[in-house]
Amino acid sequence: MHSFTHSLYMTKPICQSVSVEQLIDQFAERFTAAGLSYGHGTDNAIDEAAWLVFAQLGLAHGDAPAAYAQIVEPAQLDDLERLAKRRINERLPLAYLLNQAWFAGLEFYVDERVLVPRSPIAELIRDKFEPWLAPDSLRSAADLGTGSGCIAIAIASTFPPRPWTLSTFRTRRLKSPQSTLNVMVLLIVCGLSGRTFLLNLRAIPMT
Repeated sequence: MHSFTHSLYMTKPICQSVSVEQLIDQFAERFTAAGLSYGHGTDNAIDEAAWLVFAQLGLAHGDAPAAYAQIVEPAQLDDLERLAKRRINERLPLAYLLNQAWFAGLEFYVDERVLVPRSPIAELIRDKFEPWLAPDSLRSAADLGTGSGCIAIAIASTFPPRPWTLSTFRTRRLKSPQSTLNVMVLLIVCGLSGRTFLLNLRAIPMT
């Protein structure tokens, strides 16, 4: 789960135009009133609203105080309002609306064809499976029913290059991973820690 802690930076609005801070506060109130459920990247309304606004506007989480003071342009506001309404009315996970999810510190493209990555295996991968396995002893791994491909990709980004395998039972689901990480071309995964990994794709058709 990707953690957002923007509530630390919330202050009273000082300008009459709609700021990022004001918009996040308004969306959070509406999410709470709508009784939304969370768990696909956040666990509360304020962080869900912050994720929506920051992701859609391309804002940096590392400079949240400055980002909160930014004024939202009318065209941007229209897009954000549309997404907020869909989140409330359709009850779609925000990860699907934004096509964005986080797993083991990596960003993934997701849509309705795959489950939103949220497995506790992420913590095991980041710890290189210690103390249960010696990191040097891991020679291969298979991500079965891969969906977004997040487990195999996280392993490939954490360990030295080896023949990691992604397997799925529905070939159409392999079209989802990863426009940003280019896992759609499953033989080459680029942009992970500046390295390139070889992945072996096995598509097993259902009978």
